[in-house]
Amino acid sequence: MFRKILLLILISTTFISCSFKTINYSHKFITFDKGIDFTNTSGDWLLNTVKLPEHRNSNSEEIIFETFSKWTKNKVTKRLKMADKKGKKHFLNIPNKPSLQELELINNTTNYKYIINVYSEKDIDRNMSRDSEISIDIYDITHKKLMLSQKVFGFLDKVNGNGIANGVNFIPEMMPQLIKKGLKNIERNSKF
Repeated sequence: MFRKILLLILISTTFISCSFKTINYSHKFITFDKGIDFTNTSGDWLLNTVKLPEHRNSNSEEIIFETFSKWTKNKVTKRLKMADKKGKKHFLNIPNKPSLQELELINNTTNYKYIINVYSEKDIDRNMSRDSEISIDIYDITHKKLMLSQKVFGFLDKVNGNGIANGVNFIPEMMPQLIKKGLKNIERNSKF
């Protein structure tokens, strides 16, 4: 019992003496629509993540996949499991900003109705700060148009940034936090 109390005191002291740096966020919707009416969507969704840096204990693609699976009632497929209209594995390199011809090709060769494109625009990790930006773009393949586009920005001052205490610095992982913020912005403006 004494060891458990001692361990609890040691953990509490360590927690209090640490500084958890906070990330400053901002976002901008490029499109007029800031959300999606999921009650008016039907068909399969394709998740395409490009250049998302993975960090120690995070899986950015899984965060996006699980969120959109919940929103679409499990109608999302990752690009690595992409299939053609006959159900055979079909692999296309889908760029950040697909052209009308590329959307036409996807429409003609697959059964997917929507593409979720999530990609890193910037991820600069310096000694004193970190500056990151992601984009979340959703395309309606059938109508060959961009339905929703959002940029999420994050800045972390590693030295002078806000912290809850002094001592050892804990630097949060940027990419998963940016993705979660962006998805929350979409969820707040969507219908389910």
